Amino acid sequence: EIYAMAEVPSAAGSFVTEVRRQVQDFAEDIRETCFVSTDMKKKFTEFVSKHFGVSGDNPFREESPDTMVFRTPEKSWFALVMTISFRNLGFRSDAPVSVVNLKHRPEHIPEIVDNHRIFNAYHMNKKHWITVILSDNMDFDLLRELTEESYKLVTGKRVQKVKFVC
Repeated sequence: EIYAMAEVPSAAGSFVTEVRRQVQDFAEDIRETCFVSTDMKKKFTEFVSKHFGVSGDNPFREESPDTMVFRTPEKSWFALVMTISFRNLGFRSDAPVSVVNLKHRPEHIPEIVDNHRIFNAYHMNKKHWITVILSDNMDFDLLRELTEESYKLVTGKRVQKVKFVC
């Protein structure tokens, strides 16, 4: 049952303070138990390194030290990991967000862009590239498939499907 006084900011006293503390503790337990947070950028870069046998490099060290380019053995880019502002994706926030740009089939880009997780490419050719937010709400299997497709489009080679497990 809801204790209404706990929702009144001006309410004071030992009982209301204890109710607020218990509610806060309960909410924290739920967050820790149910909403496991992972470092999607790290998980993604580890996947790319292991799956494709390539390491990321940074040709933009001075301007953007955390940017990482993944290249095929022929040195063509198939993934660009970077941190940008949400504003660059059309949001009203300057908060930073990790993203990856991936090559994609032009005829499928309108179908896959949802402007929540997947966007028309930031800072690359929007006809051939997409930008994917690297966050916990991104389906990692879909991200893996998009990355394999990008590699395939850049190299013309099929990649062996492998399930990535943390």
